[in-house]
Amino acid sequence: MEKSPIKPSVKIKAALEIIRYPNCLMSGLGVIVGGIAGGLVQTFFTPFFLIPLTQVILGFFGAFLTAASGMVINDIKDIEVDKINAPERVIPSGRLSLRTCTIYAVALMALGDLLVILTFNPYSILIIGVGSFLIVLYSIKLKRLGFIGNITIGVLTGFCMLLGGSSLGIVGLSIAIWPAGISLILNVGREIAKGVDDYEGDSVENVKTLAVLMGKKNANIVCIIFLAVTIFISPLPYVFHLFNVGYLLITLFAVDILIAYGIIKTIFNLESSEVAHHVKKILLLAMAVGLLSFLIGGLPLT
Repeated sequence: MEKSPIKPSVKIKAALEIIRYPNCLMSGLGVIVGGIAGGLVQTFFTPFFLIPLTQVILGFFGAFLTAASGMVINDIKDIEVDKINAPERVIPSGRLSLRTCTIYAVALMALGDLLVILTFNPYSILIIGVGSFLIVLYSIKLKRLGFIGNITIGVLTGFCMLLGGSSLGIVGLSIAIWPAGISLILNVGREIAKGVDDYEGDSVENVKTLAVLMGKKNANIVCIIFLAVTIFISPLPYVFHLFNVGYLLITLFAVDILIAYGIIKTIFNLESSEVAHHVKKILLLAMAVGLLSFLIGGLPLT
């Protein structure tokens, strides 16, 4: 008996599902954060404001599309595992074929890179080029290397903000490197917590996370170090007069409190995957609030 053809509406829904568009939106938002942190709003009162504004808009869609491509590549790479562990996902469920997803991934990456190339900004082009390479490398190889993969995810998160800052040239980049660096460190801590949460499955699949290599207790200690460093350096952009007092208030009384809560929970539950699962969600919330603090911090408030 022949299978009935899949309806176009189902394929469209599957195409949106496989890219995990909320995550891609976060990547695009990172570009906007980097642009505002780098001084985008201040250019609105100059004759040249359309240039950085256009570059940030192109960077937003460029980051969104390249991140989406990475999601599809990841699912292509994991197809055999997903057939067993997650058969409801787009490719193993047959809603999109492997060939279609391969073409989809290439098209997303090519379009995302092209949009940034159209900025004619050498810094932006370099960032998107290196970022695209890392996205592919992560999905194909680095993801299974544990801590190296954690660092890569952190770097890619920071790259989104650098892409926004690059619209303001070297000055914008020098400011955007702060939210990029802070986000990198926090993201690595969260990725380590995810490794503790996924310990059982990663042990079976031989994914070399810190939890698998060092044990959950030692991995959590490293996680705590990254989170503590994040709290320690978080006020510095205000101290150096790069961000306004709004950034400092949101950071101290929201972001850092969430991170500190994650640290305390982890300290008292170093061997618990369940607590790590809870902590990674708290840290995701901290990252979202952190984006808000960077957005507010980059505004020209007195």
